[in-house]
Amino acid sequence: MKRLLASILLAFSSIAFAQVSSRSATVSVGGGYFHNNTTSSGATDERYSLGASGGYNPIKYLGVFGEYSFDNAVTESVGNNKPHNTRYGLAARVYLSPKKRVVPYAVFGGGGDQLVSYTESITVINGNTNITYSSANANGFYFGGGGGALMYFGKHWGVMPEARYNRIGFREGTAQIAIAKGNIDAFTLTAGLFYQFGDGK
Repeated sequence: MKRLLASILLAFSSIAFAQVSSRSATVSVGGGYFHNNTTSSGATDERYSLGASGGYNPIKYLGVFGEYSFDNAVTESVGNNKPHNTRYGLAARVYLSPKKRVVPYAVFGGGGDQLVSYTESITVINGNTNITYSSANANGFYFGGGGGALMYFGKHWGVMPEARYNRIGFREGTAQIAIAKGNIDAFTLTAGLFYQFGDGK
């Protein structure tokens, strides 16, 4: 019994000293809900989003990160047209209470964006079924911001809920991707796991 109590006290002690560390690195993976609105047509879509990030905290109040995300679609699928979207860029986190067990933060970021659409066509000629695939893409950019929190469940790890708004625009595209004709207002609600490489000092 004493050994169990000692283990519990040790665990809570570790959590009590959890904090964002200067000169530390943080990595995270997660996923969640993606919603977008195309400004030119008003079309909306709701899908899932997966992502990962990794970066460096030079001081307790600031982190600079590379980020990547994948959304299984950024527009409604029409017929056999199945688009998906990837984003890759840099982001800065401003930690508001870096010495707490729950560390709220503001995040701002931007980078590149690519929309890819795959189309499957099925034709039957003289009783033979032919399946052909074609693809089209549009390249652009994104920028935006939001907020979240690092919720420590141990000295170095925890969960990380986050809400983001991104403005997505396209510089070039093909006629097959109607969404490339306008900008996108994109909202994501995600949660994931993070791990901090640092001693918490």
